[in-house]
Amino acid sequence: MKILTLNSWGCRVEEIFSFIREQSKTTDVFCFQEILTGVAGKTSTGAVSNCYEIIKDLLLDYESFTYPYPIEINDLYERVPLDNYKLVMACFVKKDIPSSLVGGTGLLLPNKKWDDYQGHFGAGALQVVRVGDYTIENVHGIWQGSIKTDTEAKLEQSDIVLDFCKDITNKKIICGDFNLMPETEAIAKFEEAGYLNLIKEFNICNTRSCLYQKHQKPLRHANYTFVTKDIEVASFQVPDVAVSDHLPMILEII
Repeated sequence: MKILTLNSWGCRVEEIFSFIREQSKTTDVFCFQEILTGVAGKTSTGAVSNCYEIIKDLLLDYESFTYPYPIEINDLYERVPLDNYKLVMACFVKKDIPSSLVGGTGLLLPNKKWDDYQGHFGAGALQVVRVGDYTIENVHGIWQGSIKTDTEAKLEQSDIVLDFCKDITNKKIICGDFNLMPETEAIAKFEEAGYLNLIKEFNICNTRSCLYQKHQKPLRHANYTFVTKDIEVASFQVPDVAVSDHLPMILEII
């Protein structure tokens, strides 16, 4: 089975749709973060406000599952009330593979305050899908300004993700944009829980594309894939493809 994970960046880059179409020839599961669903058009930042509908039309042989981002941060693309679209996590699974939506959660507790950070939060959602004998957790970690080091909220985020499926006995895959650097305790929590960190195992040194041009561009890590040790990995790649400001992660398992 082949699984492709990508933060779509709201499909700002038009080539992402041809990339998805091409990858669908060999991909069984797509896990996307930052997908917009709604009325056709673009946001003020250039994101495609109906990119979910476009992708769904491209992937007619796939079942699609969505899970909404928390309402309070649903203005990730425009700082105004959203009338024409909403922001969702999205998974697409080939129809010949049994699949179902397990559920999901936000990664921030409403109205909670942290001692080490009082600034703006964004993102923060977990979507869980069962695919055959596997449980896949599709993650978009919280955004705290440019902070990708340990904070109270980010450590709590890791606990939420790990706890959500701790009682599920399926083979498990956790993948997505964690908004974290690799040496953090928040990432180490997954390894301590018995998961293999494929970014580390395959010596991946960059998960951001050439389109990531903000002042924090030296921070070339954000995305991770973790698997339980009962999963046989055939290959893991992070190809240098500029269809988002993130790079896709491609996992093949036996």
